[in-house]
Amino acid sequence: MAHPSSAQLRVTVGAELKVELVTRNTGSAPFQIGEALHTYFHISDVADMAIRGLEGCAYLDKVGGGSTRKTQEGRS
Repeated sequence: MAHPSSAQLRVTVGAELKVELVTRNTGSAPFQIGEALHTYFHISDVADMAIRGLEGCAYLDKVGGGSTRKTQEGRS
């Protein structure tokens, strides 16, 4: 069933990259909405890829259908 709503993708590029998905109920009746925002970045070689600055951050590992809470480890 369709509901009156709007969706907006906001991308801010600066000292950090910020990506937001903003949804609004533009009608008068409440409804539930499910949404997800996935970013996909083109890289030439995954072996040369590194993401830094997440060491010590908590995340949920959902591999295998679980929801195990883990802490990100980093390389020195």
